[in-house]
Amino acid sequence: MNSVRLKVALISNIISVICLLALGMVTFYFVKDALFQEVMTKEINSVKSAKSSMEYYNSKNLDFIKRVKNDLQTLPFSEVYSKQALFDNFSSELKAYKRGMNALSLYIAFEDGSLLISDMDTMKEGIPARFFGGPGTNYDFTTREWYKGAMATNDVYISSIYIDTISGLPAISFATQVHNNGKLLGVVAVDVLVSDLQHQFEQIPGRVFAFDENAHVFVAKDKSLLDSKGKEGEFAGSVKEIDRLFQQHKEFDVFNYTRSDGDERFVSCSKVGNYTACVSESVSDIEKVVFDIAYIQAIIVVFTSLF
Repeated sequence: MNSVRLKVALISNIISVICLLALGMVTFYFVKDALFQEVMTKEINSVKSAKSSMEYYNSKNLDFIKRVKNDLQTLPFSEVYSKQALFDNFSSELKAYKRGMNALSLYIAFEDGSLLISDMDTMKEGIPARFFGGPGTNYDFTTREWYKGAMATNDVYISSIYIDTISGLPAISFATQVHNNGKLLGVVAVDVLVSDLQHQFEQIPGRVFAFDENAHVFVAKDKSLLDSKGKEGEFAGSVKEIDRLFQQHKEFDVFNYTRSDGDERFVSCSKVGNYTACVSESVSDIEKVVFDIAYIQAIIVVFTSLF
C-alpha cells in the first residue's frame, strides 16, 4: 500500500515538475519577446533623439545666417553698395555675429573672388574683419562649392562635412546670396564646427552616429567611429552597406546587416537632409541581455509557483 502511495506521489511530483518547467519555458518565451521589443523601442527612440538633435543644430545655424542676411538686405544701400562700404559699415557686425555664434568664421564673398571675413586671424590681429583673396592672389572663392551652391539656390546652401584646416575637426558651412536694392552684394557664409552636435550625441542612449552622403561618420556616441580609419577603413564599408540597406527600408525600420568580422548587428536609421542618423547594436549582445533577464524572470515564476 505504501509502495503504491509512493509511486503516486512520485508520479505527481514528476507531473508537477514538468508543468513548472513548461510554465517556465512559456514565461521565458513571452518575457523574451516583450523585452526584445522594449529594447528595440528604446533604440528607435535613440535614433529619434539623434534626428531631433541634428534638426535643431541645422535650424540654429540656418536662423543665424538668415539673420545676418536680413541685416545686410535692410541696411541703407549707401552703406553696402561696395566692398569698401561693407568694410566700413559692417565689419564690426561681422565680428559681433561671429563671436555671438562662436563660429569659426563669418564672411561675405564677392564676385571678384575675394572675401570680407571675420575669423581667428582677425581676432589675433585685434581687428573686426579683413579682406582676403581675390584678384592678384591664388584664392578665388567663387570657385568654391559653398559659393556655387549658394548662387544656384534662393535658399541657404548647406555644404558637405569637411575637416577644418585649423582645428582639424569636422565642420560645415551655411551660405546664402544677399541682395540689396536689387543688386547682388555677394554670398554671406558661416563656418561652424559640429562639436555642439557631437556633445549632444554623447548624451543620447544607444550607439548613435551620423554620416554624410560619402559614408563619412562625423558625429558618434562611440568616438572610435570618428578616427581616421572611419573614412576609408573597414567601418566605412559597413556604413556604405547600412546606407544601401536603409534605402530599401522606411524611416525607423529595424533591419540587420553582418559586418566583415561576422558580427550580426541590427540598425535603425532616419534621414536628415543630406545626412543619415542611425543606431547600431550587436544582435548577440542584445540577445544576451534579453535572455538573461527572461531566464531570471522564468526562474522566479517557477519558484513562486512552488511556494
